[in-house]
Amino acid sequence: MAACFQGAVISSLDPEDFDQADLHGGHSPWFAKPGQHARLELSENLTCDALVVGAGITGSMVAERLTRQGLDVVIIDRELPGRGSTAASTSMLLWEIDQPLSDLSKAYGFERAARVYRASLEAVAGLKSLVAELGIVCGMRDKNSLYLAAGESSTDLMEEHRWRMRAGLPGEFLDHGRLRDSFGIVRAGALVSSGAADADPVWRTGCLRLR
Repeated sequence: MAACFQGAVISSLDPEDFDQADLHGGHSPWFAKPGQHARLELSENLTCDALVVGAGITGSMVAERLTRQGLDVVIIDRELPGRGSTAASTSMLLWEIDQPLSDLSKAYGFERAARVYRASLEAVAGLKSLVAELGIVCGMRDKNSLYLAAGESSTDLMEEHRWRMRAGLPGEFLDHGRLRDSFGIVRAGALVSSGAADADPVWRTGCLRLR
């Protein structure tokens, strides 16, 4: 990766003018580990191919991709790396999106909707592969997701399962009894799906940025 990217995050704004602590309250569990990623103060003019504003997980992912393409990259942030909205993350990496596949299919057609879902699934898999490839120590773990029926009937969820099966997405339908026995949750039904993960977002941010 480019030299500017390997150095450190550069702080260029006055932290007294902005308070990213407003993005979360209490104490983030991601601050429990010792250590602090390096940061340099901006004291001279710099040139680079790409300037990334924000040293959180999004900025780190953008910078990693750009440096992999051979660009000279600098990241700037007014806070310590990962101490903004990244620190308020749930750490969950889910490929399931806000709109059910069945609803998206009815709005945009099955093929388009299925491509969206498959792209999301592939994105999570790609991030897990990148973490393994770079040897990033961030507690990355494979996880299953559990999609619960919203009401007293599992009819809509069974329909969603059929759409997902057609799209080639992972998942298994659990009826009321199997859901209760497996997870101790009393609902009409659920979909349990592989392909998700979780990881420490602050350490994932720092390692991606400094690699």
